[in-house]
Amino acid sequence: MRATNLFLTVAADRLQIVSSRAMKIRIGTSGFGYREWLGDFYPPKLPGAKMLPYYGERFATVEINYTFRRTATVDLLNRWCSSTPPHFRFALKAPFQITHAMKLRGTASTVQAFAERANTMGDRLGPILFQLPPTLKKDTALLGDFLATMPGSIRAAFEFMQSLSDAAAALCVAETEDLSTPALRTAPLVYLRLRKDSYEPAAIKKWAKTIGQLASGASETYAFFRHNNAAPHYAIALAKLLDAMPPDVKAASPA
Repeated sequence: MRATNLFLTVAADRLQIVSSRAMKIRIGTSGFGYREWLGDFYPPKLPGAKMLPYYGERFATVEINYTFRRTATVDLLNRWCSSTPPHFRFALKAPFQITHAMKLRGTASTVQAFAERANTMGDRLGPILFQLPPTLKKDTALLGDFLATMPGSIRAAFEFMQSLSDAAAALCVAETEDLSTPALRTAPLVYLRLRKDSYEPAAIKKWAKTIGQLASGASETYAFFRHNNAAPHYAIALAKLLDAMPPDVKAASPA
């Protein structure tokens, strides 16, 4: 069915345009530290502390869920960066306090504090995902006020439970078992979330074609698979079809 749940990507006024030599398409998964991946994507006895370095040798980005419920210290953010190659980017999930507790109201100082910590990652910082609760109904004025206080360094993706159209926001593409959004690119930054339980090779090939079209003319494109056991394999297959594997990528081997 057509989505009533829209993911909106906001390009900040000072959106950083990526060099033509830099990676323009980044494919990854939502999270990386899953013990269920041991013996499949990860080697069977790989310590948790070595999961991100292993992941970072095989992908160019990851969507971080940790920052939704907990505060990521500058030290932790720095350790994430030092554990991954220079081309790697982190898409962070905005804190629960902003999206669910405060519901975007009176959040200027909270957003600023979060942005200041996130910006310590420098060019390793990707988009920020704001997942809004279903109780937050369409309110264009509220969104406009929130965007007006958004630090210019932040590129933000918003999840709404109702359709929303706003001149300052661009539609992002999302897919689950129950919904899908139109595959349209309306901003320099493209953000996709592929969250079905499974993807057949034909579906991945179709998404590769769609993403290739969306990425044409975009400054950066991010796509993340839901964190089930097959997610790393779906991401690798998609990245290969798009010629978007990281430089000097290593093979994933559970041996």
